[in-house]
Amino acid sequence: MKMFLLDVAEGVYNKKGKLLKRRKVMYTHFKVPFLDIKHYDFDSEIVRIIPKEMSREHKVIAIDKLGNVLTVGMVHSEDKNLIEFLEQETKMMVIPFQISLESWLEIFPTAYLDKEKSFNYVG
Repeated sequence: MKMFLLDVAEGVYNKKGKLLKRRKVMYTHFKVPFLDIKHYDFDSEIVRIIPKEMSREHKVIAIDKLGNVLTVGMVHSEDKNLIEFLEQETKMMVIPFQISLESWLEIFPTAYLDKEKSFNYVG
């Protein structure tokens, strides 16, 4: 069994003290790919599938929807209980992607804005 010491900000340290980046560990051990969402153009209808307070509490964001499948960016994508909770709440199958806390903090304040209503029309 492999032993790791978790450093939430940086990644994990293996038995030999070597730092492994969090995104590499998440993919290697949990098969969860990393997604950089900093420049993603969010669809407010899809974002709102996950209520704002739930997104804030669990550091998640709905990214895309195809039929009954919801792609979700998650800071803690290894949390199987959270994935199950999201599936129960949304009544959809959730496909998790690892996102960084920094990216989530950057996009969260504007992700729930209705882009059409937030335009200031001067005419």
